[in-house]
Amino acid sequence: MFLTLNLCEIVSYLLIGSLYLASDMAIVAQEYPRLRIPNLMAGFLLAAVYIWVLIQVPAAFQGFALVWNLVTLLSMCGGRIVFSLLHRQAKN
Repeated sequence: MFLTLNLCEIVSYLLIGSLYLASDMAIVAQEYPRLRIPNLMAGFLLAAVYIWVLIQVPAAFQGFALVWNLVTLLSMCGGRIVFSLLHRQAKN
């Protein structure tokens, strides 16, 4: 389960963070625009690994693992988006 949550965080940064630039990933893309495509490719690769690992979770824990990972993914992505919007509003 610890592995799935770590992979979830990595996927949220590299894949989702590269598709929808918010917070620190927006800064990375601004400072190093050439890294956006490699980050996206690594994100797709790790997303495939992440899904494979989730499938390998024992059936007794699969429902719990899926819910916990979904909450983690939504928290990571949602938090970055919300805090970016709040920061943007505070600057204006």
